[in-house]
Amino acid sequence: MSGQQIAVLNQKILSLPPQSKIEAVNQRFCKLIGNMYPIADKEVKFYVNRILEQMDTEQLKDCLERDFIYALKIKRKINDLSTIHKERKFSDYLDVDRIIIKPSCELPETITPSANAPAIQKSLYINEPAMNGFEGKVINELANLENIVFWHKIIEKRGFRLNGFLNHYLDFLLLTKSGKILLVESKGDNLDNSDSMRKLRLAQLWTSKAGNNFRYFMVFDNSPIENAHKLDDVTKLIAQM
Repeated sequence: MSGQQIAVLNQKILSLPPQSKIEAVNQRFCKLIGNMYPIADKEVKFYVNRILEQMDTEQLKDCLERDFIYALKIKRKINDLSTIHKERKFSDYLDVDRIIIKPSCELPETITPSANAPAIQKSLYINEPAMNGFEGKVINELANLENIVFWHKIIEKRGFRLNGFLNHYLDFLLLTKSGKILLVESKGDNLDNSDSMRKLRLAQLWTSKAGNNFRYFMVFDNSPIENAHKLDDVTKLIAQM
């Protein structure tokens, strides 16, 4: 549709009776938002309706003129609320043992990375998956510790993950001589860490349920978030395990 045609259509919508006007705007937004499975379409429509019912005619006009922007913001808000809800329910289910932790991952005998990391001592496999600069810095420091038996770079999106209210794929798995299994997630300070707190909360829940032989560390270069670590600090901690 041309800009003129859209303007005419918007004017027709704004001339409708109040409830019909809201319904027409709602239909347009729901089409732009699209499928949000597992959230049912009728629930998305109900939520959008709650927003539109609070708007006057001028605000609805602005919605129609900038429909893509509004739809994107609403979709992001629904995703945020969904994430909060999933985390709350997941924690509740852990508390009442509706969710339990059990061994479910077995490391393969061999792996074939699409690109190889530089050779670093104590790697579990002959060729480990490629890594970025900070990941290489982290594992080089940890591999040089006397108490580390082996380390493994988990294949991105395919290897071991913490499966909870979100799927948290880790960077490294290590084994110490005392038998402790360590999961390490490295976070360069230049990355967008907007989801880091959620990943850290999931990892803390996992650690509390998995047992004393399991540990998790989120490692930053210089500016760790709360309950995470700087590389120097985590290296000193792991050296004592």
